[in-house]
Amino acid sequence: MQRNEMSYRMLFVSHPTPMWIYDPESMHILDVNEAAIKLYGYSHEDFLKLNPRDLRPAEDASTPVSETRQPEEPQATNEATEWIHLRQDGTPINVEIVAHAVEFEYHKARLVMATDITLQRRAEERLRLDRQILQQLPVAIIITDLDRQILYWMAASEFVLGFSAEEMLGSQIDALQSPDFDFEIYRAMWRQLAKNGRVVNSVLVRTKAGEDLSLLTTVSYLRDDQGVPEKIIWVMRDAEERLDMEEERLLTRLLESELTDAIRMSDLRDQLVSMVAHEFKSPLTAIKLYRDIIAKQGHATDKPRVRDALNRIDTQITTLIDLVDDLITLNQASLGKLVPVITAFDLADLCCRVSDHWTGIIGDRHPIVCEVPDNKQIIEGDMRLIKRVLDNLMSNAVKYSPVGGRVTLILHWEDADAVIHVKDEGIGIPEAAKARVFEMFERAENALHLSGTGVGLAYCRMVIDLHHGTINFNSVPDRGTTFVVRLPLKQPGYTSVDSEFMDED
Repeated sequence: MQRNEMSYRMLFVSHPTPMWIYDPESMHILDVNEAAIKLYGYSHEDFLKLNPRDLRPAEDASTPVSETRQPEEPQATNEATEWIHLRQDGTPINVEIVAHAVEFEYHKARLVMATDITLQRRAEERLRLDRQILQQLPVAIIITDLDRQILYWMAASEFVLGFSAEEMLGSQIDALQSPDFDFEIYRAMWRQLAKNGRVVNSVLVRTKAGEDLSLLTTVSYLRDDQGVPEKIIWVMRDAEERLDMEEERLLTRLLESELTDAIRMSDLRDQLVSMVAHEFKSPLTAIKLYRDIIAKQGHATDKPRVRDALNRIDTQITTLIDLVDDLITLNQASLGKLVPVITAFDLADLCCRVSDHWTGIIGDRHPIVCEVPDNKQIIEGDMRLIKRVLDNLMSNAVKYSPVGGRVTLILHWEDADAVIHVKDEGIGIPEAAKARVFEMFERAENALHLSGTGVGLAYCRMVIDLHHGTINFNSVPDRGTTFVVRLPLKQPGYTSVDSEFMDED
């Protein structure tokens, strides 16, 4: 702070984000702003008597929500971690913590920014528990578009019908009908649905095992804000399988409100606003803070402290721009407005450039290995979109790996395809989360303590689908994950005019 002590303190005290400054050696809190006093309920005088560890439950003093061992105090890093803190009255709150190295009264200190995410975590936990309960019920819940193409296949549907989400997503729901089902009954159901918006009838379906089941089926429209039908929800269950009163109540509540809100495509924008706003809050707060520091420094950009602040700003801005780009691209794809710009380019060269880029970002925290074949092959595709896929996969590999964990990017050719492997030695993907990995906003429970939106892998699948390719993965919890991307070397309907490679760097 030094010569700008007074102006910086004014910025700190009035900032809307709860913040405090502490000495990393003595662990004494040196100053706290009004927002933190309001959040935690302490007076300014009492807050200054605290050790940062005093804000955490005694039994949780060095373990964050993720149950992954972390340092006992926030480290000076841009990475957000989640902790449980206690207010002055003992009420627990979930907070996301970001810490930065600063100087306070000519001494090294740490500035901690705390974002209250308690309400968000409670909503997520309630939805998670409801989904868990619902998945135990003998009920198949499926969502299709108006042409009856399957968009959402709840895990419990596999228990009832035998088919997994991977097998059914993108298929026509009509394929579930038994050949022995009276088609006239089906047509009558559609007429009643169009007239009333809801229909209940027994439908004869054929399971994966080849067994015909008569299921009591409720079909309803999901409507947009103007009341126009945009999706169809199908609820199928054995009419003879009785649900108890609590199960019936839960099923009704979820279908009428929470489940619909969670999976309706028209309402995903609400989740988008919430999650993106949460994800942006820490980067934007850091950007504003460091920007104001630089403004107070005048033209002293030759100072190490100023250069460090500028580097932090560059990192945060890049994160935000990449996330915004992914969201815009996904939105364009969902509206059918995304048209890939197909060119011919050197995929091996692109892989090497992506690897070099990430090596430059993470330094020696993770060894990065890039293996590409010696024989050069030209691939057709949208290089900008494919580069973002590689960046997303590399970002996840780095983010979910412990310091020192190796990240490997491998390219090889198989017949008329390019095959890319991105391998890490990180936390892996739990079995329960594997079926939803590529769904929008889905995040595995063992990754919730790390920053992220659940957008990256949905983006990857969308881009690979646009290129007529495939993306799959193998993962073992606590041992790592390998994503495998397969892309055809030639894109249907494209004729290369020249071999000029685009370079966006």
